[in-house]
Amino acid sequence: MKQNLIAIKDFLINTISEINYCVCCFKGICPSSNEIKNSEVRNLADRLKANSYGETLTNVLEWQERNITYWIERHILSLLLYILSI
Repeated sequence: MKQNLIAIKDFLINTISEINYCVCCFKGICPSSNEIKNSEVRNLADRLKANSYGETLTNVLEWQERNITYWIERHILSLLLYILSI
């Protein structure tokens, strides 16, 4: 019984992961195979990679903070606030 539950749990986790991946690709969030193979992207990924997931996440977030200055999501919010303040 316990093995069946573990198998069902693993199946559900894999299915949800695949659905999430498809949704991300549909939204344009996932990188294309050309982007993954790009040497500049690979070098950046290697530079940001650390010994633990937490350190890697910190490196990625710090890199984003330093290098990404304009996101469309921020623009929509700032535009909305600008219109409401007029």
